[in-house]
Amino acid sequence: MKKIKAKIYAELLNQISQEKDKSKIDQQIKNFVILLAKNNQISRLDQIIKKFNQLYNKANLTAEIEIEAPTAIDASIEKVIIELSKKLCQTETGEVKFTENKDLIGGAKIKINDYLLDLSIKNTLTKIKNSINNY
Repeated sequence: MKKIKAKIYAELLNQISQEKDKSKIDQQIKNFVILLAKNNQISRLDQIIKKFNQLYNKANLTAEIEIEAPTAIDASIEKVIIELSKKLCQTETGEVKFTENKDLIGGAKIKINDYLLDLSIKNTLTKIKNSINNY
């Protein structure tokens, strides 16, 4: 039996989420979970949900923004990042998830949907080192 891709399950889940009748949604979600169990796919639920979120955000013109920095960022900086992500991804809104990472010396890592912008000091120093070594 051919393995069904997470994207297919996510598309099915997306169709279920568009149902207007809550009682139908509840039953369809139960059926969805039964289908996953029957196909031994429960372990892929995190991957399926991630794909579902991507589909949902794309349909609703929302950018998913993850910011990783050594300390909390200022609200004005967050606002600038949201505005840039809206232009980059052609979306109307942005949802920000912030993670504090004390292992970063400074700077930040910003992930917008599938784009990763590594502005950490460690990454900058690594690039400088590599350019010197390649000179």
